[in-house]
Amino acid sequence: MRRRRELLFQLIWWAAVAGVGWLTLRYALVWLLPFLLALGAASLLEPLIEAARRRLHLRRGFTAAVLTLVLVGGLLAVLIVLAVQAVEQAVSLVSSLPALLAALPDTLASLERRLESFCAACPEGVGRTAQGLLMGLPEAASRLAGQLSAAVLQGAARIMGALPRVLLACGTTVLAVFFTLSAYPEVMAFFRRQLGPQRLDRARGVKANLLEICFLDDADDMELWRGNVGGICCAIACAIAGKEDAVKIEEYSVPLKNIDHIGYIPMVGKGETVTAAAQRKTWNGRTPDAICNAELFSMRTFSPASGVVHNGKAQYVPQTLGVAFKMGTTPILSYMNNVGAADWLGAYPILVRDGKKAFDIAPAGLTGSRARTAFAWNDKRCAIVWAKSVTLEQLASGIIALGYKTAVNFDGGGSTAVVTPTKLFEQGRKVRGKLGIWVKDGTGNYLTKKAAKSRVEPMQRESCCGTGVKLTVTAKTGLNVRRLPIDGAVQETVAKGQTVTWYGYYCKETESGAVWYYVQTKSGKTGYASAQYLKK
Repeated sequence: MRRRRELLFQLIWWAAVAGVGWLTLRYALVWLLPFLLALGAASLLEPLIEAARRRLHLRRGFTAAVLTLVLVGGLLAVLIVLAVQAVEQAVSLVSSLPALLAALPDTLASLERRLESFCAACPEGVGRTAQGLLMGLPEAASRLAGQLSAAVLQGAARIMGALPRVLLACGTTVLAVFFTLSAYPEVMAFFRRQLGPQRLDRARGVKANLLEICFLDDADDMELWRGNVGGICCAIACAIAGKEDAVKIEEYSVPLKNIDHIGYIPMVGKGETVTAAAQRKTWNGRTPDAICNAELFSMRTFSPASGVVHNGKAQYVPQTLGVAFKMGTTPILSYMNNVGAADWLGAYPILVRDGKKAFDIAPAGLTGSRARTAFAWNDKRCAIVWAKSVTLEQLASGIIALGYKTAVNFDGGGSTAVVTPTKLFEQGRKVRGKLGIWVKDGTGNYLTKKAAKSRVEPMQRESCCGTGVKLTVTAKTGLNVRRLPIDGAVQETVAKGQTVTWYGYYCKETESGAVWYYVQTKSGKTGYASAQYLKK
């Protein structure tokens, strides 16, 4: 009985859905069509909007207006070309009509003589019938001509009567395209909120499977489709589920217990690229293992647009939450740096809090898909998180999927730049501040390791030191034993007068010719030490 009741309810539900769908198609589609066309056009033009924002730093509203005008101008140009062609063909037809009409009587007379000859050759009954039809042919032709003329006039009248509605629909569509482009991320966010997470995921799966089944057979084809003609399906899919294609979010993660130091790195001069700071800034004699851009700032004055406290001095502290680096090792969520940390960075906005998305709508100026930088952490680890093209909502969802409980948003777009021990993402923009992470026993970042490798010759060995030679430290402040030559992380500092063991391995700097010995300390650690501070 219960199953029958549930089946009945389902039938009623689907009948209601079908009825609403039919009514929509029957009565509302005409009124909704301009807005559906606008949504499709906005989906197709959104990549151009984002490209203009990232590369040319144009405002969304201005770019939307320009693209709308270009779209309208292109359509008008096509219509004008088609109209000119139609007029030319009509003029050609009208100009040839006199000649055609002048030859018409002779043609009809010839046709009549042939039909009379045909009727004469036919049997008597058939001939009389054919002659009757022939006699009525002029009257029928005249009647047909009159009907055609009336139909043409009626059609022209209908076209003229519908012209105001067509012009109104075109004007509405143009305005809808502009306003949809101007607020496209907000429109998509609205649709996603109406669907809910479960239905949204289901819609994305339907979209992907439909594309794969109908058009594609491998991943390369999928990328080709998305990059070239995917806008055709995107116009429909966005109206249903929003634009939520798979995005690539990258992270550099460090266990909290392994952090040696984490803190804010101010710019030098009027702005500084992240890669320049990665090679310049040192803490305890070594460069950061990872570094990224930090606060939002004015590109005209280089003043901070989101909160900054450095070395206990407040540069800009708005009434907002941010990340404080307690004791220079532990990130903690803090309101206006109420914990009194030496370094604090305000968030614009908080992305994730307590493992959930912490905002409803992306703040002004942060909408759309673009490069983004964030800092995330939980009870065991922290991470620099970045993506080359992602919405704020997608970034937050990706951070949650990675298992982080808290995350703050840093500057994005052209400012996003990250250097880790193995990766480099730099767009060349001079930014205001950076966040640096130094790891215990770290090997340095990608740039410093690359520089060290390129600045030294391959390893060599002296055969006379096979059993090891004791070398005495002569440096007054002690000898730094490094993981890599020149700028490598310091493994251990050996005091003056102490000894290290050398087994004959060494390398030379390419430019200066300075020698670096590969040695072992009494504690068992191995690394590179400058030969000028060692004697046999």
